[in-house]
Amino acid sequence: MADKDVMIDKLVMLLSTDWFRPYWSSIGIEVNDATKTSIQQGCREIVKQVLSGAKSYYHISFTEERKNNTRATFESLAQTSGADPVLRAVEEWAKMSDEEMKAAWIYTSFTDDLLSHNIREGDPKLDPSIVATMVKAQKKYDLASFEFLEKCESSETSWDQYTRELTPELPTVLADTLAAVLTARRYETFWNTMRDSLTTAQREELIAWYRDMAKARSRRDLFPHT
Repeated sequence: MADKDVMIDKLVMLLSTDWFRPYWSSIGIEVNDATKTSIQQGCREIVKQVLSGAKSYYHISFTEERKNNTRATFESLAQTSGADPVLRAVEEWAKMSDEEMKAAWIYTSFTDDLLSHNIREGDPKLDPSIVATMVKAQKKYDLASFEFLEKCESSETSWDQYTRELTPELPTVLADTLAAVLTARRYETFWNTMRDSLTTAQREELIAWYRDMAKARSRRDLFPHT
């Protein structure tokens, strides 16, 4: 079961929580309090439907029919509430794959290491002019994700405790998924800026640098989309 298959489940569960309610804008959802309450309560009902009495998320149905029904119910909730930003979030999350999020996390780590001068012996070198452009882009788009882990772990509301217990081996899975999504979104924005700011030759050099860093750090042969 690929993570991409359950991203809508995770978004529904995330929006059902109390700890994330003040931070919906971090994923592009700007709605008034009344709409937020409507969506949050609706998401809780969807979570209950998905669980269908199961004590663990891992014991639910993962059939295509169930997942399609969950998405349709969620989209209907957003439409009824007049929450277009939620519909846009559904589209975005549905397209995200585990592979893409992992790649963005790796690229962000490499970028952070480069700009903080945390380069190891044997790591590939990069043209200083490209590095200078990366510094400007990083300052503009800030690759670091907000730390939600503590908020997820420390919330004592009964619903938040319930959602943590749904994945007992990974009680912070919603915060972890959120961090991965935010990293992927910000890296995409960062990369688009870099792509527009560099010459073709510089772009090719930067892609080669990421690829060589992956090899040097014993990662997969990954590189950003051109």
